[in-house]
Amino acid sequence: MRTLFIILVLLIAGFFLLRPQPKDPAGPLEIKPLTVTQAPGAAAPVIAKPSAPPAGGLNESIYTGYGMPALDRAWDAAALRHIATTLGTIGRSNPTALPSPETDYGRAFFNKLIYTTKRFHLLSPENKVATYNAFTGIAPAFSSAPAAKGRPRDRELALLTGIEFELIAGFTEDPSFVKDPRTQKSRTMQDLSGNTMVAKASTIHFFGPTSMIAQDVERRLKMIGDTATFGADARLLALSRISPHLPTIVSRLDLTNIRPVLEANRAAEPDAQIREYYNTLLLRIP
Repeated sequence: MRTLFIILVLLIAGFFLLRPQPKDPAGPLEIKPLTVTQAPGAAAPVIAKPSAPPAGGLNESIYTGYGMPALDRAWDAAALRHIATTLGTIGRSNPTALPSPETDYGRAFFNKLIYTTKRFHLLSPENKVATYNAFTGIAPAFSSAPAAKGRPRDRELALLTGIEFELIAGFTEDPSFVKDPRTQKSRTMQDLSGNTMVAKASTIHFFGPTSMIAQDVERRLKMIGDTATFGADARLLALSRISPHLPTIVSRLDLTNIRPVLEANRAAEPDAQIREYYNTLLLRIP
């Protein structure tokens, strides 16, 4: 009798263990990839907004749908102008979609800009001017856009500032811009502005302490020193990106207005590590 009871218990337990178990009604979380769809009768792609962003941010097909050039093609001055226009549109209509170094596409985007800068020395003087002028149109798309999830777009601006300083340093290494300052300043001013304006005074030129280059450098340095806009990490990132190029720029272009800006930034800097970085940089500034 005891043996029959044990067999009956084992049969009942086996029934409950072997029967199919119900599935979790929620199931695994599935995030569908973003798609670029064509609206009926529309000439341009329409970006389909997802209910939740995919891991790693938006993918490249979304950005090409917005109008960004492909990452695997060469970016010349015309491409950079198009990028500036496209990012400006994204910043106004969907600022959270602006490329960020925190996403896969954003990292590829900024690396592509850096790679483009590395080829700057291969360009003709005219193309250097056009490339620089086009590149400086990219930063306003980030600086004018609302903060991303409460974080200012300071890291993006820090990276762009570093690239811009590398471009400026590229000008100083091109003898066609500095060999004959009187003629080159006038010719470069014509190329950069796109019209027939000729420099009539020594204070209107491309290089020197009162030039457009000097104004660009001064504005960027003041922006980096703005602790209300740039976080400590971004300030340090920007300084590390510009420091290899700033001493050369200052010495070769006679930018006497830069030292006071750096000293003012240092005086207002609350972070001891960054103040020390300014001390080191000032030692290298003539």
